[in-house]
Amino acid sequence: MAKKKEIRYLAGWEVDFHDEDFLRSYLAVHGVNKEGFNFFKEVQSAIELEIEGDTAVRVLNEHKEVIERNVPLPLTQWNDHEIFFLEKHPKGNHKLGGDIPGEFTLPTIESTNIKFHYIGTLDGKDPHFSWLEIDSLHIAYPLNDLNFGIYLDYSNPNKPLVLNPDTFNDDWYNPELETDEDITFTETHFKSTTQINIEKYLDGSDLILCGVPLWYQAPEVPICPKTNQTMKFVCSINSDHDIVANVNDDSREYLCFGNSLCFGDFGHLFIFWNPESRIMHVNIQF
Repeated sequence: MAKKKEIRYLAGWEVDFHDEDFLRSYLAVHGVNKEGFNFFKEVQSAIELEIEGDTAVRVLNEHKEVIERNVPLPLTQWNDHEIFFLEKHPKGNHKLGGDIPGEFTLPTIESTNIKFHYIGTLDGKDPHFSWLEIDSLHIAYPLNDLNFGIYLDYSNPNKPLVLNPDTFNDDWYNPELETDEDITFTETHFKSTTQINIEKYLDGSDLILCGVPLWYQAPEVPICPKTNQTMKFVCSINSDHDIVANVNDDSREYLCFGNSLCFGDFGHLFIFWNPESRIMHVNIQF
């Protein structure tokens, strides 16, 4: 009896189909449904798999061109993720900026001058984020630092601990880039929506992509250091000229991110999460 052929979809690009470990994590994170496939092929790129058993007999790009044949799949069961967005809305239950929640303590790295900044909070009671298994996910990131990915332990959800402090180096440190103030940003609210508006997404920073990551450099799917599991994508927060710092004019010129919410060279903050270990991974691409 002939094997039944199955059609599956992946978001993204630069997939190394010959690296088993990479492919396993990529399949787990980038599987999308047909709507997600159509979104990604318009805004970046997407992949169609023709699968028989545990082999992708044909791999096609968004132009229906065959790019690989007979690829053994290290993972045969993965989710077809639904993409959704956080959209700016004055009554939204998610927020960027605003005052640091009273119960939340920013992470610190002892023996360095690196300072974390409060970025925002996701409402875990939103059905789209129920898998987080946390009521409120407070997000922090050191905007004046240049690093290659931070692991944070949220065992205490209000006092996350940096798990890889040895990867930080403040030889670059310039005291003029810090102020005596607690830097916060314009409080901006968001609501979740499954409505796909490609033009609006490409037009600016009013929509935050959730569900499946869209990479601007090579894919970087983190592995949880506690469970060794592929971490799940939460969202990628955009730099935003309209979300501005609350510092005074004298301090404003010394901030490496200017006076707005900015990740690196006006990039994006990628957030991954493992609900079992409560480990977060944050990194930027631009």
